[in-house]
Order: sequence, then C-alpha cells, then structure tokens
Amino acid sequence: MPTLAPLLPLWSTPEFAPRLCAALAEWPAEALLLVRAMARGSALGPSPHQVTWLAGEALEGRYRVRVGVFFTSIIAGCNCADDPTPVEEQSEYTTLQLTIDPLSGEVAVALED
Repeated sequence: MPTLAPLLPLWSTPEFAPRLCAALAEWPAEALLLVRAMARGSALGPSPHQVTWLAGEALEGRYRVRVGVFFTSIIAGCNCADDPTPVEEQSEYTTLQLTIDPLSGEVAVALED
C-alpha cells in the first residue's frame, strides 16, 4: 500500500485536499479497491480514475478522510472475431473512507458504498 507520509505536514492547510486527491489519482486501482466497487462492468476500463475530496477530520488519533472516485469499467466480451458487442466504457463512482496514521502516513482504505 502506498503511503501519504509526504502530505502529513499539510494536513491543517488548504493544500492538503487537492494534493491528496492528486496523489490518490496516481495510485493503482487495486490500492483503491476499484475492482470491488464496480457495479456495471466486469473489468476496469482504461481511463484514469479521478478523485474528489468529500470530507476530512482528525478523530481518535487518526485522520479520517472521505473521497469520491470516478472511474470506468467495461463489459468484457468473448473477444471472438465475430463478436458484435462493442467495448464501451461504463461510468462508475464509489466513495472511499481513508484512515491515515498521522505518524507514519500509512493508509487503510475501505469502501463506503
């Protein structure tokens, strides 16, 4: 799991939210549990995911952050030469709960939906 240690000094500043979203947009889809969050497709789509800030608070010695993630999935066909099903990206959305250790920057990710 990637760490957010470089962002920890920014927690109480206006820079934290956009920098966190930019960092999470670079994380692999597996780290953000996007495969488990798919509702329409059977495989992740090729488009990059986008992360939006929803809320954040310091609680019980941890930073708790809610983010929304927009991503795409596809309905995988049989890949036969005569398969008439076009591969169209399906828009997907999920909400994640991040629990960040303020000392190490380690992150626990959980699906909220």
